[in-house]
Amino acid sequence: MVATSRPVGYAPFAENFAYQIGALPGNAVINSVAINFKGTGGNDYSGLFAGAPTTYTYQQPGLYTAQFQFTDSNNVVYTIKKSVLIQDFGAQHAMLCDVYGYLRDRLTAQDATNAGNAFQLIVRNDYIAFFNTLGANMPATAQQLGAIVDGQLGFGFADLLLVRDNSDQTRNGFPLRLTQGTDGVWRISEM
Repeated sequence: MVATSRPVGYAPFAENFAYQIGALPGNAVINSVAINFKGTGGNDYSGLFAGAPTTYTYQQPGLYTAQFQFTDSNNVVYTIKKSVLIQDFGAQHAMLCDVYGYLRDRLTAQDATNAGNAFQLIVRNDYIAFFNTLGANMPATAQQLGAIVDGQLGFGFADLLLVRDNSDQTRNGFPLRLTQGTDGVWRISEM
């Protein structure tokens, strides 16, 4: 018996659940289900398995432990728990901007090694080498990177648009991709 779902979303987020029931002992069948989507102790649904909701909208950010209790025709109760992480879009956006801000700050301080910490490990050494070649021009480069003006946030990635105003009253746009590493930390993967 499995309750499957995507593990993350941004509030408010409609989480989809799929219930997969395998063969039960004694040819039993599931008669009823009690579902507590938020893990707060009270059931959000109690009733026939056939009528069990497959979607629940989480209004607030937080880590929820949804609990499903299935009762079969032999009165055996099966309990499944599923963690659901709902994130705050504003907080996530601010954190991604902080990564970019950290990069600019370290370049302004001519600190190539720590500027490299803003990047995913697979590309970090390449960027550190590049920053070192800039030498005394690191602060000027930091000022020319531009400001974040737009972007899109997905599951495990963010594509941001940097825009720089030029002295000739034109603008240049540059993409910036951040990804979430296996350690859960967001870093720049492409620039």
